[in-house]
Amino acid sequence: MDNIEIKKEDLETLVDIEPIGDSPGVITELGHIKHMVEKPLIPIVEELYKKNIRTISSSANKNNVQNGYDFLPNIIVEYGSLSHENKKIAEYYGEVDTTKTMGKGDYVIIKILADKETTVSEFQLRALRIAGLFKKQPMSWAPRYSFKQLLRVYNCQEKDTKPEDFVKEGYHYDNRSGMFYLSKEHCDKFNEHAENN
Repeated sequence: MDNIEIKKEDLETLVDIEPIGDSPGVITELGHIKHMVEKPLIPIVEELYKKNIRTISSSANKNNVQNGYDFLPNIIVEYGSLSHENKKIAEYYGEVDTTKTMGKGDYVIIKILADKETTVSEFQLRALRIAGLFKKQPMSWAPRYSFKQLLRVYNCQEKDTKPEDFVKEGYHYDNRSGMFYLSKEHCDKFNEHAENN
């Protein structure tokens, strides 16, 4: 009989995944996703981020497969920031919610079928098939601030404050536009579309 090695991660199911509990918030760097999102959803959230699609929340853990089909593993994306083409894809695969219960904007919940026997790798393939249908779009949701806006947010006086002070607070300053971003990645993604048009 052949000696086939079975790795532990090949047998891992969604029942083995503990919930993270916290919403990912605003993803500012690709490398941060693995610390903010539950393992089964890391590949889809990364893929959507690369396509400039904002994930608001996600859930794929033991709670999603033990409570029946009302609480399936899901990913929630910001509907209002999607391109027209991506809105159509999201509408087909998800359920648009306009109640604004997750903030100011509309969002779409995309549920991904799974049960207690679904392995993490099987689930990731299903999720990636959906992510692969979305098209790369301009980065429209990245928060950006002018110097004067940040002065108001921090209640500072212009005469006492320099742009470098906000860089020390963690913002990325774009010399070309004079705007501040939450990260260099956000700035680069925003400017990529501007440069191509």
